[in-house]
Amino acid sequence: MKIIDNAVIANKVCGSLSKIDVNELKKYFHLRPTNSGITIVSTLPFAPMRGFIVTSKEALEAKLKEILLKVDKLYSQDEAIVKATMKELGFKSRQTDSNLLEEKCQARMINSMSADKFLKEKLNTKENIQFIASEFIFEQGKHKVDIIGFDGNDLFLFELKKGRTTKVDQVTKYVDYYSTEEKGDILKSILKVYPCNSIQKFNEIRGVMIMEFHPNTPHNWQKLAKDNSIDILFFDKDCNWR
Repeated sequence: MKIIDNAVIANKVCGSLSKIDVNELKKYFHLRPTNSGITIVSTLPFAPMRGFIVTSKEALEAKLKEILLKVDKLYSQDEAIVKATMKELGFKSRQTDSNLLEEKCQARMINSMSADKFLKEKLNTKENIQFIASEFIFEQGKHKVDIIGFDGNDLFLFELKKGRTTKVDQVTKYVDYYSTEEKGDILKSILKVYPCNSIQKFNEIRGVMIMEFHPNTPHNWQKLAKDNSIDILFFDKDCNWR
């Protein structure tokens, strides 16, 4: 599978960087290997989930070096400076704001989840959940996971939704799909060489649906979660947990 080859390349490039540079990049960037290349993904507040695709080890090394040289501007609190710098680097701007809330909350969750005590408490984990991957998929189909996290024991598959839905079995299907022997073996093979955030082994796979909070939505969400063997969490329009 080409995604494994690209993961190996990205992992080697990540491993060749100094720990300081890796930590600097991981503040607001991560790597996403796919079957068509390696995407450098931004979780910057002013450019959430914007990506730049490379198709070779040399191109990835060059682009990461370029990003590292511009981190002072990229991590600025001035939106205009950040957006101008992202444009200089070749990251495409958003064409529509239709998914802005979902992308904003996805980026914020990725940035904060490793220190998120709310997430740890609600999902009843012994350790904080570390970010592993975003928009994860290795073959065509309806199994693209918004965020993968890992608490040192179990793997968490997070699906984020703008608005609310009772059709949460989408997450259950993710868990079932990646838990089969065939797909599970592929998943494990990819995660073992995943760039910057590799996982050598995990126990269970757990599903979590995250939706936009609304105070006037009558529904027994706890029962829905239990019936589908998942967890359901909510965020508001400022991407805060509710």
